[in-house]
Amino acid sequence: MPVRLGYSFTGWNTESNGSGTSYSVGANYTMDASLTLYATWEMGLSVVNIASVYDANTNPLAITSVADLAYLAQQVNVGGNIAYIDSSYTDGSGSITATTASYKLTGDIILNPGTFTEAGAYIQAGSESLQAWTPIGTSTHMFNGNFDGLSHTVSGIYINQEASDYQGLFGYVGTNGVIKNVGTVNSYIYGMNHVGGVVGYNQGITSTCYNTGSVGGVTNVGGVAGTVMKSCSDSYNTGNVSGGNNIGGVVGFSSTGQPIENCYNLGRIIGLSRVGGVKGTGYSPIINSYNAGTIIATGNGGYAGGITALSYAITNCYNTGSVTGTSKVGGIAGSNMVVGGTITSSYNSGSVSGTTNVGGVVGDVDSGRTVLASYNTGSVSGTSNVGGVVGLNNGTITSCYYDQQMCTVGGINGLDVIGQAEGKLTIEMTGTQLQDGNVANPWGVNNWIFGESIYPRINGTKNMLPTTDVAYISVAPVFLGSEDVSTAVKTGFTLGTSNGVNWTSGNASVISVVGNNPSIVSGGTAVLTATVNGSVSKKVTIGVNGSAMVTVNKDGSLWTPGEPTVTLKNDATLAVNVNGARIPSGTYSILANGTDTGSDIIVDTSDVIETLNYYSISYTKSNVSYAFEPVDILGASDLTLSVLQDVGYSLPSSISVTMFGHDGGMTSVASAAEAYTAGEYYYNASTGVVKIAKVNGAVSISVAAVSQTYNMTASALTVFDSQTVGYASAPVAQTVTITNTGNQAITLTEPATTNASSNYDIGTLSTTTLDVSGTATFTVQPKTGLTVGPYSETINIAGTNSSATSVAAQFTVIAASSGNTSTSKNNGGTSVIVNDETNSVGYVEDSTEEGKMVTKVIVDEGKLESILNKQGEHASVIISVTTGSDVASFMLTGQMIKKMEKHQAALEIRTPSATYKLPASEINIDAISEQFGTIVMLNDIKVTIEIEKTSQGTTVLLENSAKKGEFTIVAPPVKFKVSCTYGEKTIDVSKFNSYVERRVAIAEGVDLGKITTGVVVDADGTVRHVPTKIMIIDGKYFAKINSLTNSVYSVIWNPIEFKDVVNHWAKDEINDMGSRMIVNGVGNDTFSPQREITRAEFAAIVIRSLGLQPGTGDNNFLDVNQTDWYLPYIETAYAYGIVSGYDKDHFGPMDQITREEAMTMVARAMKITGPQVEFMANEAEELLVAFKDAQQSSVWSRESMAICIKTDIVSGKSASILAPQDKITRSEVAVIIRRLLQKSNLI
Repeated sequence: MPVRLGYSFTGWNTESNGSGTSYSVGANYTMDASLTLYATWEMGLSVVNIASVYDANTNPLAITSVADLAYLAQQVNVGGNIAYIDSSYTDGSGSITATTASYKLTGDIILNPGTFTEAGAYIQAGSESLQAWTPIGTSTHMFNGNFDGLSHTVSGIYINQEASDYQGLFGYVGTNGVIKNVGTVNSYIYGMNHVGGVVGYNQGITSTCYNTGSVGGVTNVGGVAGTVMKSCSDSYNTGNVSGGNNIGGVVGFSSTGQPIENCYNLGRIIGLSRVGGVKGTGYSPIINSYNAGTIIATGNGGYAGGITALSYAITNCYNTGSVTGTSKVGGIAGSNMVVGGTITSSYNSGSVSGTTNVGGVVGDVDSGRTVLASYNTGSVSGTSNVGGVVGLNNGTITSCYYDQQMCTVGGINGLDVIGQAEGKLTIEMTGTQLQDGNVANPWGVNNWIFGESIYPRINGTKNMLPTTDVAYISVAPVFLGSEDVSTAVKTGFTLGTSNGVNWTSGNASVISVVGNNPSIVSGGTAVLTATVNGSVSKKVTIGVNGSAMVTVNKDGSLWTPGEPTVTLKNDATLAVNVNGARIPSGTYSILANGTDTGSDIIVDTSDVIETLNYYSISYTKSNVSYAFEPVDILGASDLTLSVLQDVGYSLPSSISVTMFGHDGGMTSVASAAEAYTAGEYYYNASTGVVKIAKVNGAVSISVAAVSQTYNMTASALTVFDSQTVGYASAPVAQTVTITNTGNQAITLTEPATTNASSNYDIGTLSTTTLDVSGTATFTVQPKTGLTVGPYSETINIAGTNSSATSVAAQFTVIAASSGNTSTSKNNGGTSVIVNDETNSVGYVEDSTEEGKMVTKVIVDEGKLESILNKQGEHASVIISVTTGSDVASFMLTGQMIKKMEKHQAALEIRTPSATYKLPASEINIDAISEQFGTIVMLNDIKVTIEIEKTSQGTTVLLENSAKKGEFTIVAPPVKFKVSCTYGEKTIDVSKFNSYVERRVAIAEGVDLGKITTGVVVDADGTVRHVPTKIMIIDGKYFAKINSLTNSVYSVIWNPIEFKDVVNHWAKDEINDMGSRMIVNGVGNDTFSPQREITRAEFAAIVIRSLGLQPGTGDNNFLDVNQTDWYLPYIETAYAYGIVSGYDKDHFGPMDQITREEAMTMVARAMKITGPQVEFMANEAEELLVAFKDAQQSSVWSRESMAICIKTDIVSGKSASILAPQDKITRSEVAVIIRRLLQKSNLI
């Protein structure tokens, strides 16, 4: 068959131009005479070059059709060549590597002629079928060429690959790739990670590109580009973008210092966390860019900003769209926490709302970060850390302002700071009011354009439409009366109309706007919309009050503690306390102690006009233990109140009084007689009486609850100097100092009465009355005549109201010899049990060392080797010590350990109090040898394995922790230790690759129903859970503890029963996990089982369940701070491979965790705990097929979910519903973690 490059052979013809008789390929014909036939051709999927000579810079390959574009994608994605022909379609053309060639778009390309709805529905233009698009470039064959759209568009792109990364017109572009001058329109593009309208993942350059279609994904999703590694400039998005984390209008995530410049977004951007108008998050500076779209972050993880969620450097940027989120929400940036983060010459005019850390410019400014010469004119609302400029500040704020009539919260966390963040009237922020005479200064004309009746506008933002129109809208003010704010307007106002701005009203019944002239019609709320040339708009919400001022008063005769009734001056009852705000005329419900009575009242504000002689009292208290009793409210006299005190609480030492309507502020005076000038108040901390001098305005009083506390501490005793038996003089007495650390006086009981000690003389108290912060002392001294041995006691100090503390006394009497007394005895060979056979393996030494009885077992290498050779592989070597020594020490050499390792043998050390089962391989003697730093013979390394009864000091620390934690010690603490010594250097073996078993003996008579778990006892006496189960051996009970480390262990009883799970389906699991210290309650003995849980909380629970020590790794995540409580847990989880983060820099600790994320962490934890799960062919997918929603899961989670299902750790929400994307609840977590430990045979 003939071949022609760039063409497909279609048959034969009698004429060379194809005008003669045609003969089909494969058909049979009968010829009567000779016949000349010419091959006929059809141009294939070839990129057509306009001229005959290809040049990457001046004459790139031309994309002229859908077929050309598809051919380009096909060849790039297989790493193939592009065949091209010249403009006359003659032979002699060639081919070029597809991934590195240059291309240009000669016209608009329509992949699907119909239209897409935002939800992805396709509306046909005719009878065509919907064609899916395969992106250009993969992670294997990335596009490294140059693509110039020549301002043309590609429309009708359809991608619905929610389980696939790198989605867009281009999928993956390499470092040498350039995408420019192209737009994607009327498209529906959805993928998993790295999703963009134009390009999913671009390591190269993105320039002058735009998107108008819908784009969605999970992580790193942007309207133009999902992820960029170099610059992105002169690009914009008007389509809607949605996803999970790192969601941006133009770019989802950037990981480079190169700028995002001259970019803007007009689309709605919505995600779970890290959502921004121009960029989601990353490390690129953003310059000369803006957002006018709506920004919404719905997840608890927070971070939402008009320009970006987490800022690096931002210069000359502005936002006029609304921004909504939970925590860390800002008009420009949600958080300024990235190293190098500086925000300069930027402003916000959109509304900003959230819960915590909410600011007009930035929600949260971290240490070392700066905000300079920026301002806010939008409304800001939240519940805590809310500011007109910055919500929470740990950085540097300089020369920033906010319009105090549009935004009613102070500059930084509700407070103005001169020179940093200050509120100004609208008139004071417009025109040239903020202009600095020095043109180069931050507020100089080099940076800003100042004009009559407008806010300052950035000087330098690129004036490409609709940028100019949006800029005009963003700086158009609403000029309210000087006494009004946007939420409570009572007088007429005007609208800024410079640069062609036009205004309309969304509620003409409240505010009518005719010819840009507003008129107040009635009370209520209206949204005013500003536009220029019909382009995008800015919205300002105005609340209008009635024409009269109404003051709300408290009526003492109607007051009920905890539920004060609020009345108007005309005795009509109002539903809420409005703190002196103006109330519009209208109908209000009557409440009686918080319950709707079903009755209404009508308030006519025209009947209430005299207000200045009455008080408006707002009651703010942080605990129900306080209330206020109004004594004299109505009339023109001074105001006297009483702070009421509940049982168990003390009167506060001070109160806070704030006044509205008096410019002088409130001043505390020393006596009631002095409180006679308006603005003065007196508070008697002994009686709770508050007197406030007559004030023309509203007063707010706040009180912090002070519970009665009876606490004391005692100074520690040092260890007394040891004495030789028969000593004549006791060591010098030590003084114990007791300090009252509570807020109530305490009466002490003499310690000598509380402690009947036969070993120590306890002195008399210097005083038995311990005032607040007061001290008392007594002495402690060992007695004479004590025999050889250690003497450790806890001396308890008791006081009234169950107050108590204690000190530990330690003293040792040693034998008459100058050092240790030791007796060596060779009993003919120490007996050991190997595979149930008793053998002789060494000898025993008993000694006294530093007051402790020590039994050493020295193992003979030759005897041990002979036994191992006889027993073969997997031998269990059991060595027992039956004496009650304080320390049982087992001595071997590195060579013995190596031989046991080769035989895959395990060493089991037994004492009356504990057993230690240690596989020889876990010591890893070869690695230990290398640590000694020289060539070492294994025979010269002394390996010591010890089981030790801990000192009295450790026991006292544990007992103190038990008192604080309200748990009971079931078994005394035991220390397990392995050390290797060569010369003078000793290396402790403190960490193992797999769980190592220890058994702690339970004393006879202990109620087995009162054993909860084993715990690790840290150096300060605090405890943490280790996996534990109770077992019986030869009629004796043991707590079997599995741990990956060596430490001190004990066994406790810690019964927990949460009050709110009594009838819950997971009651047993929740209480068990609480008792084992794996999950915590939320206060007041409650658990909140249905509350969702964060990724940080889940990681902490997994680490606690496995008994791992927090803080044993490094923190690689930028969003996990050194001060965060969960830092050590995430460090350990990362070190053990349980978590990996969204990417290498971001963990999302405060994001609510999904079920698939939780199952992934659990499956990774099983690599530590076992059992190891293996699948038959296709078994994993078959397990998931049983759930009809399994396809909603992410590809990366599917194997982990199958592991959890196969092991019955997770069974689904029903037989057919797995709900992988649902948030997991606290009760579900308790059940899953308990099953993990049970299936791993750890509890």
